[in-house]
Amino acid sequence: MSNDPAYFLVPASSGLCIQLKNGTIYTAEPNGSAEQKWFIEKGNEGQIAFRNGRDGQYLRGVGGGKGARIVTGQKQFWSLESSNTPNAFWIKCVDFPNAYLCNSYGKWSINNLIYMWAHELRWTQTMLWYVSDFGTWEEHKNSKPGFDPSKPGFSELAAKEKSVEDKQKKLEALERELTEKQKQQEAKEHELEAKTEKQEAEAKELQKRQKAAESASSSKADEREKELAEKLKEVDAKAKELAEKEEQLSQQSKSAGKQISPDVANREADEKRKKLEDGEKRVAEKEFELQERETRLKDKEESLRSQGAPGPSVPNGDLGRAIGANRVQSTRKELEAATVGRRSAPLKLRTRQRKAIEKGELRPITMPSNFVHLPRLRAG
Repeated sequence: MSNDPAYFLVPASSGLCIQLKNGTIYTAEPNGSAEQKWFIEKGNEGQIAFRNGRDGQYLRGVGGGKGARIVTGQKQFWSLESSNTPNAFWIKCVDFPNAYLCNSYGKWSINNLIYMWAHELRWTQTMLWYVSDFGTWEEHKNSKPGFDPSKPGFSELAAKEKSVEDKQKKLEALERELTEKQKQQEAKEHELEAKTEKQEAEAKELQKRQKAAESASSSKADEREKELAEKLKEVDAKAKELAEKEEQLSQQSKSAGKQISPDVANREADEKRKKLEDGEKRVAEKEFELQERETRLKDKEESLRSQGAPGPSVPNGDLGRAIGANRVQSTRKELEAATVGRRSAPLKLRTRQRKAIEKGELRPITMPSNFVHLPRLRAG
């Protein structure tokens, strides 16, 4: 195995080689050390693996994304893809769909980081490699370089490389910004989807509630209709029962009316007539009592007159006798007013007047005098 040829992996943009340093691959000035030597092991379908000459570990990409680290470790196969630059290749890791070996920003200085990047034509100068034979390098290691950095063309190349590096940095910043915006947009979309799902769930729940309410309302309406129908039946039954009872009572009343004999009817009429006559007798007795009272009052009046002085004057200021005479006269007028019409009117007429007053068809009126009010009757 010691007779196997060794190779340098040289970035086309710098002319340096690569080696492992602090666990990661960087560019270095070629010096022929074991760390810089890589032995090629062939695989299937043109695939190759790069074994390091120092520890026997293999060149390995940690991941397939942009900026993924390059280290040494277990065997990993790569493929060489041709380019428009003579003898320069794209070195692709076969474990990932779009991951290539890249010299960061295409710098030609030492200790420049080597990482993975996607195939992009605008970064061709950073992603092309030479697989240089170590023996050929030993033969020409002391030869002069094919270019002089002091020449004007080289400074222009350095300026262009610096401009390209700045542009790449801006593009990477823009790409990071776009990635962040894309993440924010995705977060907003997820939030909107969650809100939409919530609204749809609420709408479904509302529909369920509406259907349940409609079903409950319909069942309640049916129950109410049944209840009303039952009540109507009860009312109809009661009405029918009342009609039957009314008919029975009517029949009983008719049969009872037919059973009353003429003797019973005459007896009831006689009882009413007797009650009326008894009432008239009581009225006559009261009138007789009033007449007797009137007679006594007249006798008393005559007695008072015989005791008092004659004439309307009041001699010697005897006001007491005048007041007594006035009282006698007032009493007499009241008695006359109370008995007016009763002595001369027939008993039946006086009875009708009394009933008319009790019913309100006639009401008493008063007329003013010096001492009393004389009652009169007038139609209501």
